[in-house]
Amino acid sequence: MMQETIQKPRELLAKKSFFGRGNCLKVMFNSAGEFYLHLGKESKQGWQWSKLKLSDMELGDILLVIKGVKESTSFFHKFNNSSQQLWVNRKDALFFKAGDVNKQLSFAEAEVLRVIIEGFLLVSAKLEARPQ
Repeated sequence: MMQETIQKPRELLAKKSFFGRGNCLKVMFNSAGEFYLHLGKESKQGWQWSKLKLSDMELGDILLVIKGVKESTSFFHKFNNSSQQLWVNRKDALFFKAGDVNKQLSFAEAEVLRVIIEGFLLVSAKLEARPQ
């Protein structure tokens, strides 16, 4: 006897946007334990977005930069048939760059991002612990 697997719709659990002058860093995570980071820049045609789906290890590396344990990190990322490199570094502020899109966060904004990432990692672990 075959069993059908029914996938539940992915519910958005959290979303936060950090807007600047003509740019934005947006993070969100869902009930499937997926974390997305979008870097956007505004143009005459509207918003242009670099979209990245990040793993727990990549988020851990970003946390090390936010906390000042590391000065920078970068990794190549594939998502939706596109490949790009994400750079994160800190000097006077926290700086994200993917392709030609970038966003600088103040250290106060970086603290908010740290809390969101750490919250996601806890929720993700709880989701994995649930019986299937």
